[in-house]
Amino acid sequence: MFICGAVFLIIGMTFFSVGAEISLMKIGEKTGKYVTKKRKIWLFILFGFLLGFLVTIAEPDLIVLAEQSGIDKYAIIISIGVGIGIFLAISVLRIIFQLRISILLIISYFLIFMLGIFVPKDFLPMSFDASGVTTGAMTVPLIIAFGYGISSSRGDKTSADDSFGLVGIASIGPIVAIMILGIVMKTAPTNLEPNILHEISNIKQFFEILFNDILKYMKEVLIALSPILLIYIILNIFIFKEKKRAIISVLFGFIITYFGLVLFLAGANMGFLTFGSNFGSEIAMTEYSWLLIPMGFIFGTIIVIAEPAVHVLNKQVDSITDGRITRKTMFISLGIGNGIAVSLAMVRVLTGISIWWILIPGYLFALTLTLLAPKIFTAIAFDSGGVASGPLTVAFLLPLAIGASQIIEGGNVFQDAFGLVALVSMMPLIIIQLVGLIYKIKVKTPVIDYEKEEIIYFREGAKNE
Repeated sequence: MFICGAVFLIIGMTFFSVGAEISLMKIGEKTGKYVTKKRKIWLFILFGFLLGFLVTIAEPDLIVLAEQSGIDKYAIIISIGVGIGIFLAISVLRIIFQLRISILLIISYFLIFMLGIFVPKDFLPMSFDASGVTTGAMTVPLIIAFGYGISSSRGDKTSADDSFGLVGIASIGPIVAIMILGIVMKTAPTNLEPNILHEISNIKQFFEILFNDILKYMKEVLIALSPILLIYIILNIFIFKEKKRAIISVLFGFIITYFGLVLFLAGANMGFLTFGSNFGSEIAMTEYSWLLIPMGFIFGTIIVIAEPAVHVLNKQVDSITDGRITRKTMFISLGIGNGIAVSLAMVRVLTGISIWWILIPGYLFALTLTLLAPKIFTAIAFDSGGVASGPLTVAFLLPLAIGASQIIEGGNVFQDAFGLVALVSMMPLIIIQLVGLIYKIKVKTPVIDYEKEEIIYFREGAKNE
C-alpha cells in the first residue's frame, strides 16, 4: 500500500505541476495584467481576494492537513481561504503603492504574536502549520503569476523585485485565520484516532480500498476546482476573449491538474499518512524513543532534496546571483536547516515544550535579517517559507510526529505534534536571507555610471599609452 501510494504521489505531483503551468499560471498572469490596465483599486482588491480564496480551497497540502486537524475540515479550509484572500489583496496593494516589504512583514508578525497571547494552546501550532501548507503546488504558481502580471505591467525599475513577496505576505493570512477560529470556537479539537494499517488478505481487498479512495477524491477535487474553472470561463467570455486553441490548451491543463490532484491525495491518504503514523508510534513505544530526534534530522534533510519546489527555488537563487550562490550551496543550506527544524519538532514531541520557545527567537532573527539582507532575497525568503513544507512533509513527517505523540504518555497531539510544518517553514526565512547577506558581502564591485566615466581609447600599437 505504501509503495502504491508513493507511485501515485509521484505521478500525481507530476501531472499536477504540468497542468498548473498550462492552466493556472496563464490565468493568473492574464488576470494580473487585466486588473493593472483598468487601474481601479476595487478591482485589485476583488480579484486578489477571489483568486486567493478559490485557489486555496483546492490546495492539496491543505486538504491533507485539514483531514488530520481534529476539526471540521471544511471550517479549516474556508477559514484559511478567506485569510489568504484578504492578505493577497493587501499584498497586491503593496505592489501598487510600492511599500517596503520588510516594514509590512515586521508589522504583520508583531500583530500575530500579540494575537497569539489570546489563542488556545491547541490551536497555536496548527495556525503556523496552516501557513506552511497553503504555500503549495496549487497556490504558489497562480499567485506568483498574478503578481508578475501586475508588476510587469507597471514597467518601472523596481517592478522585477516587487513581483516577489506576494506569497510571503499572503501566507500570513492562514495564521491569522486559524488564530481567530481558535478564539471564536468554544470547543477544542477532538482527539485524533490513530491511523491503523490496512489489513489486506487478498488482491480484491487491495483494489477495493484503492477504488474507494480514488472515488472519494474525484468528488472532492471536482468541487474544489469547479469555481476556478467557472471564473476562467466567465473571464474569457467577457474579458480575455481568447482564441479556440488557447481555450482548449487551458481546459486540457485543468483536466491534467484534476487527475494529478486526485492521484496525489489518494496516494497520500492510503500510503504515506498511515505508514508515517505507525512508524512514529512504533519507535515511541520502545526505550529508544530518543532516536526520533536524529531520525528527524535525516528525514528532514532527505525530504528537501525530494521536494520539487526546492529545485525551482535553488535555480532562481543561482540565476539572481549569477552563479555566486550555487544550487549545491542552497541544497546543503536548506537540507541542514530542514533537518534541524524536524529534529526540534521531535524534541517538542518528546518533551512537550511550548512552540513559542522556538518560534519567537526564530522569527525575531528572520525579521531582523529583513533590515540587513538585500530586498529581493527577503521577498524570495518569505515567498519560499513553504517550499520545504511540501507534500512529503505534510503526508509523512507530520503523521510521524502525530503517531509518536499519541503513544508518549502525557503527550498532546495538538500542542506537541502540530507545529512541525511551522518549524520547517520558518527555516528558509533565515537560510535564504543569510545567503543574501553572504552574496551582499561577496559582491563589492561598485556600479559604474558610464555617462559620467571618462572613456580612454588606446591606439593600436601604442604600448605605453
